[in-house]
Amino acid sequence: MVKHLFILIALLVLSFAHGQKIKFYGVKEKKLNFAEKMGIPKDTSFHSLSSFKISKQITLKEYKQYLSSIQKDSSYAFYLSQLPKIERQEQLTKNYLNAAGFDDEPVIGVSMDNACNFARWYTNIQNKENAKYRLPTIYEWISMNEEESKKNTFSSPLLDWTLNAYDESIYEFFKPGAFPVGYFYKHKKNDPKVMKRKSVIGQSFRISLANPIEISSKFFCYADEGYADVGFRLIEVNRADYFDKYTNQEEIQSDISLKSLSNSLPINQENVQSQSIELNGKLVEYTTRNGQLDGDFRVFKKVNNEKILLVKGEMKNNCRIGFWTIYEENGTNKIVLQRLYHSPLEYERLIPKPSYNKLVSFVEREINPPLGLDKDGCKEYAYVTSADFIFSKRLYREILFEKNKFSTNGIFTSLNDALENKEIICYDTSNFRLVSNHNRLKNFEGDLIGFRIKEDFFFDKNRKLSETRILGLAPIYLDTITNKKKEICWFYYPQIRKIFVKLKDPSLNSNLDNLFLERNFYGEIYKSVDRFDKEDDNDLRDKFKSIDIELLLTEHDIWLYFEGINDDY
Repeated sequence: MVKHLFILIALLVLSFAHGQKIKFYGVKEKKLNFAEKMGIPKDTSFHSLSSFKISKQITLKEYKQYLSSIQKDSSYAFYLSQLPKIERQEQLTKNYLNAAGFDDEPVIGVSMDNACNFARWYTNIQNKENAKYRLPTIYEWISMNEEESKKNTFSSPLLDWTLNAYDESIYEFFKPGAFPVGYFYKHKKNDPKVMKRKSVIGQSFRISLANPIEISSKFFCYADEGYADVGFRLIEVNRADYFDKYTNQEEIQSDISLKSLSNSLPINQENVQSQSIELNGKLVEYTTRNGQLDGDFRVFKKVNNEKILLVKGEMKNNCRIGFWTIYEENGTNKIVLQRLYHSPLEYERLIPKPSYNKLVSFVEREINPPLGLDKDGCKEYAYVTSADFIFSKRLYREILFEKNKFSTNGIFTSLNDALENKEIICYDTSNFRLVSNHNRLKNFEGDLIGFRIKEDFFFDKNRKLSETRILGLAPIYLDTITNKKKEICWFYYPQIRKIFVKLKDPSLNSNLDNLFLERNFYGEIYKSVDRFDKEDDNDLRDKFKSIDIELLLTEHDIWLYFEGINDDY
């Protein structure tokens, strides 16, 4: 499903008229017996409601405006979280996002949380001194519905989100003449599901009631989910509005000025660092999380103490994700190249626009076909040879368990059992030339403290993207006599993938092979080798820290080279 979600993202780069106003309709002041309207014949009292303005249900086109706006400033993770998604109906979500002709219809699949984000965004772009926008309450909706019976202005086959929290007993126990104005609760992200129940109201093509207003007292939806029959509308209120404190906007997205949400992920905040480094005349600003490149990535050219933005993108687990943009170096902010990474190994070229020649399209599909699972259940590698490399670098990293969060349970035992059963073999060194004549793990009595891995970073000229593949892995331990880290033996990594794919990690909801494939670990480079197998100086630790950044910058030059923008890289 995720793959199809990105089709919408590509379409959303089309510009919309930012700040275009949504039309609002006036609702007059009136007195109503809300209990009667809701089908609860226990109260005959009337309640007064002041006049207000309310919109029709927000359309897909209007919601796309919001998405287009945040696409430019927010993190990729937040942008993706705001896309319409109909929970537990993946096929319906895919069909809806891929269908044409729904721009002027009410948007569906938007959670209440995201609807509140839309309301705050709309408040910001309108920038009215005395007005803001939020979702309506049940009683404002009922008052609106009275107008609709006269003007037929607001009819829709969809329910509406309201600010009212849902409690099945709220309308059962009250004194005559004291009908409750409603139950409101500002839920939190980590609240249990029962605390996220919200009242919906209106007509629904999936729920049939003689009186559709009764839905608000009989049915609920979860605030953090999207539904096929629930839309939303906005109400214009005064800046001092009482109900604003129940909109949950601060809980859901406290920074609607749209900085990266990656810092709110469930990892200790003290491990998040903003860093910068000057390389080859460029200033690189980036974010690390637990040592990994994770978050905003920016490259600048410094001219007369001013910074000119050259590259903007986002990293996740040391890999590219989301939109990556390269600008002209003259400071005009003109985009010369833009890619959208769906995953580290899958991207769309947005600027320059890809060729629509049938032959070119066919060739591109053939050299980068969809990859499945092999006979052992491991994700397949794309077929490449060294002739496909336009650039490559061999690196050695040290991965210590104490600096990572993945589970180590079963690793030693599984490798030992596989060696005993002759399913795999081990080697004395990382060049895989000398096969060990015995099982190095069998009589080992120390404690594993991590791994050393041998990996190749390369740029594939056919797929026009970079990839890092692990070639070898060595369990390491601490020699208590010399106080040095030592390798037990080396494994050829493609051979032990079938072992690692069976080792599940509950904390990451994945297996160990996927963890390595998706680079979800922190490892420090301790050795670098060029294509002539010439080793860099092991003592240059500071240089090794910058290698990952240098490789990213080299790749940017290669992108421009392939597009004919640069003559060299």
